[in-house]
Amino acid sequence: MIIFDTTVVTLNKKIIDEADAQLFSYTHATGAMILSAALSEPEGLVFFQGDDTHLHLFYNNKINLQTLFESTAHNVVTIVNNCECKLYMRTDADIFLNGGEKLFSQFKNI
Repeated sequence: MIIFDTTVVTLNKKIIDEADAQLFSYTHATGAMILSAALSEPEGLVFFQGDDTHLHLFYNNKINLQTLFESTAHNVVTIVNNCECKLYMRTDADIFLNGGEKLFSQFKNI
């Protein structure tokens, strides 16, 4: 799912909310689960469709944050930086999440 407009998502939960790493869960107007995460490269916040299976694996320290993104995000993702939305092809850009190498238990969770 491509997110053209971030006003069609409703915040459900702040899963990780640290100074350098964030992972938030939203519900899209269609009912789909959307996740957003802070990026180290390129700068900004990435929005991507998630799923319960991979989120459960992340919660149980079976995969790290970067793997959660790589396993669930579609080929096109939305990156918001300075209130500007841009679409990125994952095959054309290296996208790295802040704290991407960490397991869930390694964050100071809220």
